[in-house]
Amino acid sequence: MFDIGFFELVFIAIIALLVLGPEKMPHAVRMTGAWVGRIRRSFLEAKYEIERQVQLEEFKQRVSEEKEHIENSFNQVTNELASHDDHDEKLTQPSTKNPT
Repeated sequence: MFDIGFFELVFIAIIALLVLGPEKMPHAVRMTGAWVGRIRRSFLEAKYEIERQVQLEEFKQRVSEEKEHIENSFNQVTNELASHDDHDEKLTQPSTKNPT
């Protein structure tokens, strides 16, 4: 996460021991661990929420595309039925021509 190596951690621990003393050091380590845990949980929750929002947007896009496809298919079928109805009406209408 912060790319801190072993020697950096040892150096920080020695400085903390000198500044805080042996009595306060265990409490400081526990509090630091608790804060790091809270920060990690916050980042994970934010990451999960962002991923969920992205998935929701992708789902909405797919639904929109499918809706458009269905509407296009419906319009095509409606047009075909209308053209067949027009054709059927022409066949069933009596001829107005006079035989000569």
